[in-house]
Amino acid sequence: MPKGRPLSDVSMAAKATEQTSGLASRLAELTKPSNEMGEALLASAVYDGDLRLAVLKVYDPKAGRFWLWRDNTGHKPYCYSKLAMDELGAVRVRKDVIKIVEEEKLDMLSDSKEMVRKIVTTDPLAVGGGNDSIRDVIRAWEADIKYYENYTYDRGLRMGTYYKVSDGKVVPVLHDVPERVERSLQEVTRRNPKEFQPYLKEWAELLGEPLCEFKRIALDIEVDNEEGRLPDPEDPRRPVIAVSFFNDVESTVYLLGSGKETTGLKDLGFDTVVFDDEAELLRAVMGKMMEYPVLLTFNGDDFDLRYLKHRADSLGIVEEEDPIQLERVAASLKHGIHIDLYQFFRNRSIQVYAFSNKYTEHTLNAVAEALLNKSKIEFEGEIGDLPLPELAKYCLNDSRLTYELTSMRARW
Repeated sequence: MPKGRPLSDVSMAAKATEQTSGLASRLAELTKPSNEMGEALLASAVYDGDLRLAVLKVYDPKAGRFWLWRDNTGHKPYCYSKLAMDELGAVRVRKDVIKIVEEEKLDMLSDSKEMVRKIVTTDPLAVGGGNDSIRDVIRAWEADIKYYENYTYDRGLRMGTYYKVSDGKVVPVLHDVPERVERSLQEVTRRNPKEFQPYLKEWAELLGEPLCEFKRIALDIEVDNEEGRLPDPEDPRRPVIAVSFFNDVESTVYLLGSGKETTGLKDLGFDTVVFDDEAELLRAVMGKMMEYPVLLTFNGDDFDLRYLKHRADSLGIVEEEDPIQLERVAASLKHGIHIDLYQFFRNRSIQVYAFSNKYTEHTLNAVAEALLNKSKIEFEGEIGDLPLPELAKYCLNDSRLTYELTSMRARW
């Protein structure tokens, strides 16, 4: 439990303590695979490197959580080569190659069919991921596609549409196209050649899928940095001194006390919990993450989640207690999904077409000023020197801006 610190709400201390207990069992329950589930929205797919399986994450709007389904079809990673069988000797003897078979494929550039060799492997790294992967040894096709994207394409699975799982099988749930969409579809179909009609119908069905409200929360962290030096998420030597969570129903900041004065925390208008021990603070953060299936950050792929993960490792928090899952260039949640808004807003199509170039820089402050007419809190000096109330306000403001970027109404 947070030790000897005045709290803005005593119940918050009890809740934070509750969040730090049983983390491993809670995470295990949230990530337990399911072979039976009702109607849910397919939102993500990942690859489980330990099990060597694709895993689907489907969101249940009624339960407000994700269910995980592991592939049971025997699907394996693969790539293609145009080399003849007798030219693939070095590939064929590899231990990570299961088999090589001939297939006829359509070359869409030449609009002609040709025979190619399909190289089936034990895991995606064999195709392309190491210094000695197949794509590094020979010229290979479809070797740069992420495996889970390849998997969903092969299975005909569409993100943003609804499925159910019955007897271990993933079955699409069909919804009627809304009347307004149907009328528009008929008009568009009438004005286009017949060969386009199947594709127009498919897109109409996709755009006509019911929308659901995702249970989500925004996170921001602050790290005690050395003067003139930014914290390194790959070498997290400095403590995490504040972590904020914000959405429409709650706003909370976890603070590392470090002997600082706590006067004024009760008057901030939001919940604060002060910890004397950084590991306990991080465990409370992990527990809070597990309450939400969708986590929002601004630059969390490169910093917030990466720093939290590596810092937790350095403080002895075991893998079984930590819901953060790091990928090569991204970060995710084992029980849900992580959305890094920095990656979204830096997309040129989003910047130009969706938001009409209202912002030119991709920082949280620039985007928030342009789209929300709000900004980050300015301060002088180092973040670690701020009094706890000022640190809490600064940190919460960042997560508030991040969340509001997902709940704003267009006004430009």
